[in-house]
Amino acid sequence: MRKKFALQKGEEKRLEIAWKGKWKSVAIKLDDQEVGTISGKTEMLEGRDFDLPDGSRLRVQLKKFPFTSRILALYRNDEPLPGTNADPLRRLNTACRSIFFIAACGLLAGAMIEMLDIKAFRDAGYGWFTLIYGAAFLVLGLLVRKRSMPALAIAMIILLADTVFSCYNFIELIDTKQVGGAAWGLIIRFALLSWIAPGFAAIRELKERDAIK
Repeated sequence: MRKKFALQKGEEKRLEIAWKGKWKSVAIKLDDQEVGTISGKTEMLEGRDFDLPDGSRLRVQLKKFPFTSRILALYRNDEPLPGTNADPLRRLNTACRSIFFIAACGLLAGAMIEMLDIKAFRDAGYGWFTLIYGAAFLVLGLLVRKRSMPALAIAMIILLADTVFSCYNFIELIDTKQVGGAAWGLIIRFALLSWIAPGFAAIRELKERDAIK
């Protein structure tokens, strides 16, 4: 496995991290020149610091953030490299995109139900409700993009309630041949939850960074 990163936003990706298997023989290079190596996963979990040619310090570590599995975290002088998983702005953007995805699905589905007058869905209570659901997530997404913690919490609560309802529906359909669609719906909802939840820590980190500045 091999990945490249930029040391600063807008710059060329000059930093290369390469490894084998489950974080074995990790090699760190800058401009194709070796900076250092890490033997394996144990050392990656502890984290290693390397001196770069310009005098700055690079930290490489497998790190766990709230609501995430362990990810590759890269820091230069204690600041996360832009566009990496350690960058709170990237995690916040992922949360926002997930919320906007829900909004787009709701608005599109609601509009189609109303315009095509799909009676089965309208009788089941969809249509305008789905449009309102999508519009609500659109507003929440815009607020979350402005780093609103309450808006993120509301989005999570609504999605959690929707997921619980979907789990109940899935159980009801287990003995039928319609379980496939319900299963995919659950998988998508759990994926969205996993992408939105890290936004809490991201907003907190960004606000702490702004307070320091």
